[in-house]
Amino acid sequence: MERKIGLQRTRNIICQFVQSRLQGDHILKAMYSKNLEIFGIKSGKTSFSASYIIGLLLAKKVLRQNFFFQEKNENKQAIPNAVLDLGLRRVTTGNKVFGVMTGVVDGGINVPHNEKRFPGYQAGEKFDSDLLNQRIKGEHVREYMQLLKEEDNEKYQKHFSKLIKNKMEGKNYLRVFDHVYKKIDEGI
Repeated sequence: MERKIGLQRTRNIICQFVQSRLQGDHILKAMYSKNLEIFGIKSGKTSFSASYIIGLLLAKKVLRQNFFFQEKNENKQAIPNAVLDLGLRRVTTGNKVFGVMTGVVDGGINVPHNEKRFPGYQAGEKFDSDLLNQRIKGEHVREYMQLLKEEDNEKYQKHFSKLIKNKMEGKNYLRVFDHVYKKIDEGI
């Protein structure tokens, strides 16, 4: 069974599909957040939304190459399998690695998981899928930008300087990610 590894660095997110072998790990495919510039995302490449896109794009690349051991679902369709490998990463609810994993799952690869670590999960309450969808779309970033702009414009200018420079503030932030989702749906 292949492993999906999601790594977050300060300025880049790396997602890899790795096959373990006796000779050592073999990287089948990889996707990096710096590749998102091709789609017009020049800033915000380490956000939860960008993490989701990286996972989704990687899943599409991997499915085209058909690397996986596959199982059949109830409709007798082959479903590729992978396992999330966090390594030594500390697992916290809402971690961006779960954004990557959500993208991979939405891209058509089976990764065993539950929703306890997704944004929108509260212990003892029903899972809020709307909150997860808002995070995927970047709505939380837009809301925080708007709030900070109203409360402390100087802090807003400093904190979001790269997004402002790249004209990705407010609704434009959402439009950029929506544009990428449409390109992915069209098959890129």
